Amino acid sequence: ILIGGLILLVLLIGGSFALYKIILTGDKENELQANPFELHLKEKNEINLEKTYTSDEEALKEVPYFEFSVEGKYKTPSVIEYNIYLEEIEESKISKDLVKVNLIKMEDNEEQEVLKTTKVSDLETYEKESQRLLYKDTLEFSRLNQTPTNTYRLRSWVMEAISDFGDYGDIEGGSLIIEPETYKFRINVAVEELEKGVNPPILLDNMIPVIYDEKQESWIKTTENNWYNYTKKEWANAVTLDTTKAYDLSKNKNHVPISGPTKVDNGLKFDGVDDYIDIGFANKEFTNGFTIVVNFILNEMINEPRIITNTQDSGTTFYIQSNKKIAYVIHDGTGYKDIPNTGIIELNKPYEVIATFDNTDAKLYLNGSLIGSYHWDTPTQMKTSPMPFSIGAEPDPGVHIYNAPITLQEARLYERALTEEEVTKLYNNEEVSDKGLLSYYNFADEFKPGQAIDMNMITTMWVWIPRYKYRIFNANLTGGEVSEEQEIEITFEKDKETTGTVRCMDNINNSDGTSETCEDKTNGEIKNGVSTYTHPAFTFGDKELTGFWYGKFENGLESSNLVIKPDVTINNNKALSTFFQETRKMELQNNIYGFPSNATAYTATGDLTGDDNNLDTHLTKNMEWGAVAYLTQSKYGRCENGNCSETYANNSNQYTGRSGGTNKLENTAYSTYGAYSYDDYVIDNTNKKTTKDKGKGVGASTTGNIYGIYDMSGGLWDTVMTGIRGQDVTATGFTSYPNKKYYDEYSNGTTRWDVAAYKRCKLGDATKEVIKILNIENGGWHGDGSNLIRNTIQVFYRGGGAVGSVNAESRGIFQFDSNTGYASSALTDRSVLVIY
Repeated sequence: ILIGGLILLVLLIGGSFALYKIILTGDKENELQANPFELHLKEKNEINLEKTYTSDEEALKEVPYFEFSVEGKYKTPSVIEYNIYLEEIEESKISKDLVKVNLIKMEDNEEQEVLKTTKVSDLETYEKESQRLLYKDTLEFSRLNQTPTNTYRLRSWVMEAISDFGDYGDIEGGSLIIEPETYKFRINVAVEELEKGVNPPILLDNMIPVIYDEKQESWIKTTENNWYNYTKKEWANAVTLDTTKAYDLSKNKNHVPISGPTKVDNGLKFDGVDDYIDIGFANKEFTNGFTIVVNFILNEMINEPRIITNTQDSGTTFYIQSNKKIAYVIHDGTGYKDIPNTGIIELNKPYEVIATFDNTDAKLYLNGSLIGSYHWDTPTQMKTSPMPFSIGAEPDPGVHIYNAPITLQEARLYERALTEEEVTKLYNNEEVSDKGLLSYYNFADEFKPGQAIDMNMITTMWVWIPRYKYRIFNANLTGGEVSEEQEIEITFEKDKETTGTVRCMDNINNSDGTSETCEDKTNGEIKNGVSTYTHPAFTFGDKELTGFWYGKFENGLESSNLVIKPDVTINNNKALSTFFQETRKMELQNNIYGFPSNATAYTATGDLTGDDNNLDTHLTKNMEWGAVAYLTQSKYGRCENGNCSETYANNSNQYTGRSGGTNKLENTAYSTYGAYSYDDYVIDNTNKKTTKDKGKGVGASTTGNIYGIYDMSGGLWDTVMTGIRGQDVTATGFTSYPNKKYYDEYSNGTTRWDVAAYKRCKLGDATKEVIKILNIENGGWHGDGSNLIRNTIQVFYRGGGAVGSVNAESRGIFQFDSNTGYASSALTDRSVLVIY
């Protein structure tokens, strides 16, 4: 916590006036360490004031302000959110209703009111009753903006008060001394902390933490300091992007393929042999001039490398001459004009070069400073080029010579000339108008916190399921013990600790037909409502997990690639083995998702040749589905004070992330496109989004808001990796079962709806424990279907599909059915990402 100046209000009560005294002592500096950030609170002035104020208007005009600032020190490109609040430092008799405050933020030396005049009593309580929140704000750290600072001015005063002291009679000495009351508080600043007690998500370098911005109606990059809150049902979400494309961060969204360069920590590395990016704009007329902005590092000097160019007896180019001098040329219709400059580029150093042309003057800037210019007496346009702009090579697609061995960090193209002031702002990493911005690529900081991520860029969306234990509620199914719908008690565990009292081990083909043997070493026997069980989904093979990433949607297809995102065609009509192979191959080297991998080929066991990374993508197991279902049926998901609701069903038989807008649906409610998208937009009969109907789309998620997991009810049937020991797997497409860590194994049997069948199931898999009525097909919680695996019918299907023989009323997150694992148009799959 950063403790700021002491604000002392001294109130003298009497008659019909309020006299108070403010003493603000500045010159304090306090520091907060919250790795990787540092924040400093600096107080800038000192006030000693005595005066009476009778209205807010007079106070705002006359009360001197107390100025303070919050300053950050750069550690890594990110944003940190912090709270400014008032804290009483001793109890006072003065009512909070009498004390008013007003907060100003300085923007470009202008006062911007961020908190209107407000009674302290009306401020939101921060953490304690004595703490009142003034304002939430952020500091943005970036490669160039290393010490961001926000400055504020606080004004405070006491409202006019009337107090009747009554008749004191004769007063000896002729005077009455009334001791003034004081109201003392101070300014504090605190970093917004992540929820305690929940294992933080593990991010790979290619994964971007995101939150949903309602105003932009987009997922935006966030920081790990402002990401999730499971208590508020805001589960952690992350996305990956197609790493084979360059993403245009301008409004034009000019996304183009990358040809060769590879991502490195500080940018995009070109090999100087055949790497380039074609950003287009061939035959573009720059009637109002142009600006080229390039941030790069020259790795070696070969053959006059082209940094960015579109020349073909026309156009412009910026390249490095053999003597490492910058060359900037423009074709004005009569020939190329070489813009004289003093720029010299050294190897392995970062540079920002900005070239501008306004049809009269061409200017070249190096790291914010003007290094060269050329003037045309008669205004002229650059001669239009038939070649596209190319980064890192000559633009001719048949040639691509003069390749540049550079590390590219940023590139921008404007169809106007930036002013000198704008050039300076860019170098200082300050905002510049997007007017005329044709394309903007950033390969160093990539997405900055707060920046919207176009759904077209996203390849996968994931939701973090943190390690937890749950309280046992139906462990001993003997024929009469079945469970009613109830809230499942979840307790998050720290790191990889196992605090549950129950332990279970596979005991396949046990004489009593069970699939596992369980015991409670603490309580002597497993007791419903007493025993707890660390969910087995957090054990993957021989590794304990702090959590795992679950596909936010059923797997879909986009340009024949497997993707996890809303509003795309569902991946279907494949055998279980094919679904499994596709999810495993997501982590092969050079994958479009950016997962780091040296793996070169898929093997029959499900292992990958050359796989030496710390991640694993695979088809969801029955136990992993169960872990998500149980978290959904808790206070962190669909339950409020013991009352739990179902997820809405996806009523589309072809698209991911759709919703029918209700818990249960008639079979006739299912259609090609469904009724709503995941973000509440109504879907019309041409598959277009129209108006919004709040809650109808997000109701299909496990949290009832946009942060949950979708398609766990309806959509298509989700195949999950299960098997029965000793059974032939031919129908699944496998020649033999893969590595044991990739599936859940069960004992064999012949029945599907009786006690013997449910004994074959396991604790945690959301089958046996959630049975409400035995011997009935829709006898699970919420009336969901319950049809056990048996004999050769050895694969579980979960969630209930929009097509199939089972009634729509029986579909839901606790629904399970069984089949052989053959290919069917009614079947799809879902991915899991494990990071060790």
